[in-house]
Formats: sequence, structure tokens, C-alpha cells
Amino acid sequence: MPGGFHLANLVCMSLNAKYPLRVRSRHGAIKLRRPLYPRKQTLVGDAHNTALGDVGSGRVSMIIEGYSGMVGAVKAKQVKLIAVATTQRLPQFSDLPTVAETLPGFSATGWQVLLAPLGTPQPIINTVSGDLTKIVTDADFKKRLATVGSYSRAMTPEEVITTFVKKEQETWLPVLQRIAAK
Repeated sequence: MPGGFHLANLVCMSLNAKYPLRVRSRHGAIKLRRPLYPRKQTLVGDAHNTALGDVGSGRVSMIIEGYSGMVGAVKAKQVKLIAVATTQRLPQFSDLPTVAETLPGFSATGWQVLLAPLGTPQPIINTVSGDLTKIVTDADFKKRLATVGSYSRAMTPEEVITTFVKKEQETWLPVLQRIAAK
């Protein structure tokens, strides 16, 4: 598109997806523009459908969204997948390159954790964590996730706090500081 790439930006879009692109954009690697949506969007689903329609019609160059939110448009051939934001190609999309193959170091994945109120007794946390681990490691569950371009990674509560969240904070704090400094 003239003037750079136009990115459909949804209110619900995660930090993981938009901030790496904003940093790349600000450093000249990508000329990124975000279109304004003049339509009043009252529901996230409305904004999502509008953004997908804009990509499908060519008004907008791209959208960064989880596959599960776009599977219908992809299967209907209204939009085309061009890359995945994971560090490695996904088995179910082995021909689809990663963004990092073009922009080295790029990684933007979504994640979810299950939280409990402070003061929840450790035996309850351990029981719930164990039950959740059984679910997310189940072969049938993993197959269902794969059909929507997702995967699970079981972690203990300690791993979530001491390893995973710490790594995410170390990754994103400098990004947010660079953006704030501009």
C-alpha cells in the first residue's frame, strides 16, 4: 500500500502483537500506519468483523490476530495467512513462515494463566494446577487446540511466576520504555 503497511488495530489486540511492530516501525524497519475506523464499534466482535472485512477488501494491509479469531475468514479464502508470530513454524502450518524469518528476533505469542485470590491455600492451588495440567497435556485436547492454531504448555505455579512471567517482563519492559521515550 502507498505510504507503508496499514495495520488493522483492534482494541482487544494484545501488547505481544502490536508493540514489536511499533518498535520496528519507529526504527525504520517497517513503515506502519494504523487506519482510523470511523464506524462506532460497540462490541469487540463488531470491531473484529470490520477489521477482517477491511483486510479482505484491501482497505487495510494486514491484521495481527490469533488464528482462532480468523479461522472462518481463512477457510472462506477471504484473507490469506502470511506468517506466524511464534519463534518456530507451527506443525499444522509447516509451509507458513515465521515473522522472525524476515525480522530476526521477532516473537509475539499470546498466553493465559489461571489466577487465584491472594491467600488461597496451597493445597487448593496444587490440586487445581494438577487438574489443569492433566487437561492441557491430554492428547485429544492438544489435537483440538492444534485445529485452531494453538498449543498448550503446562507449567507449575512456581514456573509461571519465577520463569515465564519474569522472562516476559524482561522482554517487554525495554520495549515499553523505548516506546514511552519517543
